[in-house]
Amino acid sequence: MEIFNVIIGSALVLLGLASLYGHITKNEKFFWKKDRMKKFWGEKLGTIIHFVGYVIAPIAFGIFMLIKEFL
Repeated sequence: MEIFNVIIGSALVLLGLASLYGHITKNEKFFWKKDRMKKFWGEKLGTIIHFVGYVIAPIAFGIFMLIKEFL
């Protein structure tokens, strides 16, 4: 087991969960790039791309890294 992969995987999951918390509480301090994405892609698509990139992708990749190390 590589400890580096476990640390990075855990950090990614925590980052994704913190971003999810920011989305749920609508705390705009977490998302300084979100306004630029909404301006470029539009309100709805920018929000979706931001959510996928900063919440779903880190959680999914972090879980994948952790599962790969422990199985």
